[in-house]
Amino acid sequence: MARIHGIVVLVAIAGGTALWFAAAEGDPIAPPLAEPVEPTPQSSRQGLPDAASARSRVDSKESQEEPTIPSDADVIAPPDPAPTAAPVELSVRSLADRLPIERFAWRFLPDQGQATKGEGKAGMAALTIARGARGRLLVEAEGKQPHVQDLIVPTAGGPPLLLDLFLVDVAQSAGVTLQLVDPRGDPIERARLDCWSIEATALAQDSNVDPTHAPLWKRVGLATAGTLTLPELAPGHYALRTQAVDADGFALPLQPRRFRFAFLGGEQVPLRAAFLQGVVLKLQCQDDGATPAAVDVTTRLLAGGDAIATSWQSRGADGRDSIGGDVVMLPADVRSAFALPPGAYSVELRRGAVAQTFVSGPTQDGTATYVVSMPR
Repeated sequence: MARIHGIVVLVAIAGGTALWFAAAEGDPIAPPLAEPVEPTPQSSRQGLPDAASARSRVDSKESQEEPTIPSDADVIAPPDPAPTAAPVELSVRSLADRLPIERFAWRFLPDQGQATKGEGKAGMAALTIARGARGRLLVEAEGKQPHVQDLIVPTAGGPPLLLDLFLVDVAQSAGVTLQLVDPRGDPIERARLDCWSIEATALAQDSNVDPTHAPLWKRVGLATAGTLTLPELAPGHYALRTQAVDADGFALPLQPRRFRFAFLGGEQVPLRAAFLQGVVLKLQCQDDGATPAAVDVTTRLLAGGDAIATSWQSRGADGRDSIGGDVVMLPADVRSAFALPPGAYSVELRRGAVAQTFVSGPTQDGTATYVVSMPR
């Protein structure tokens, strides 16, 4: 079958190096190949728009990872898929020397369904994603400006789609910086970040409300002297949520801060997150030897009122984390993933028809602990 050819060149801004967040996406990099191979007549290419470049850098610990989310988890693409199984083939090269980029990461966020991610090596990757899917593709490589584009995956029976990308070096002194301070003005060392790509019209919406679609990425970063630089961003419009966390990755009793901003590329965008005091809810559940199970949680102020939507971070005996909205895994080390405004709260645990309500003891160091039992 005939394949359509096209080359995508991204506008370059000379740049330096970049340090990455340690995150679920990983920190891609690998050995350059020689001259790129011309595509065969049976490949089709999809053109990409030019993009201005930008620089951003994040100081991080190599081993930190964003907790997986069972209800909306990324699906890890199988390694070394058979070429015939991939509806999309990705070629990623550097615009500066036109050599393949040694190692890079990609992530596809479909309009419906779960995100899929993987890594490419020696400038190539086979994207084993659902045929006919529509969504957004993110491609990242260390020291390069990331690329984001809308993508329509070929339907069954159609030829594979070949995307040729040329990534540019990030520009020096460009990017989004984030200063993190507590209520006393002291610097915060660690933060969990969620970043969404949004439409320009969404900039005017309430920044205290998170977008409903999946984040573009989730990272945990180490802030040197309370300031960090976000990973490289393509020009566009973004929503950002930041939650201060401790060395174990659990939320500190400081309410999350949210921002919406435009990034044009080649510029500095300084943001300042001055956290307000909050409270973290902790569920202490005795291990009764039974198999861990998911339990629905309803959070309310003791003074009354409607249920408060709460995300929970559950850490099992194996050390693995999961985050679920109004759902926890018990028994486990469970805490609210984001600090709530100060106040006294009740929590109701429900499993099937069995429900129990608990109140906490005195709040200590901003943490309210609930001694609970598994509804059985």
